[in-house]
Amino acid sequence: IEGDNITLFDVNTRTSSRLLTGEIARRHRSIMNLGWSNDGRSITFKAERRDVARQELCLISIDPASGDPAAGEFTILHPNAHAISPDIMYSPDDQQVIVGIAGIASQQSRLYSLNRGQPGPATPVFAADITHHKISGYAWSRDGKWIAITSSRSAPYVEWINGPIDD
Repeated sequence: IEGDNITLFDVNTRTSSRLLTGEIARRHRSIMNLGWSNDGRSITFKAERRDVARQELCLISIDPASGDPAAGEFTILHPNAHAISPDIMYSPDDQQVIVGIAGIASQQSRLYSLNRGQPGPATPVFAADITHHKISGYAWSRDGKWIAITSSRSAPYVEWINGPIDD
C-alpha cells in the first residue's frame, strides 16, 4: 500500500509525477492543506499518520526545475497538527511557517510560527490571546512588516452543567 501522495503537475509539459516516495509515501493515510513556499522550493502539508491516530505538519523540499524531492529534505514541523487550521502561510523569507491553531475548550484562535530550519515547539505570533475570536484567515505582506488577520467574534465558552440547577 502506497498511502496518500502529492502529485506535481507540470503546466508546460502537461505531465505529472508523484512527489513522495518510499517510506515517506507509506507514512500517511491522507494528505491535505498544501502550501507552497514563496520560492517554490518547498511544500508544507498536513497529513494523517497511518500507524497512529495523529496528524502531522510536514515539509518536503523539491528541485523547482525538475519537481524532484531534494535528498533528505522531509521534515516534520509539528508532530501534533490536529488543531491546525487549513491555511498554511510562509514568511516572505520562507524561514517561518505560520498556522492558526484553535483551542478546543476556549474556542479561541491563535497564530503560531514554526521555524522550518529548527523544528520544535510552535511560538505564538502575538503575546496575548485574541479573546473570543476565531481567526478565519491571515496573510503576510511581501515585505514582512505586516500580517493581516480576519476573524469572527464568538461567544465565550461556558461549561455545560450536567445535572440539576439550583437557582
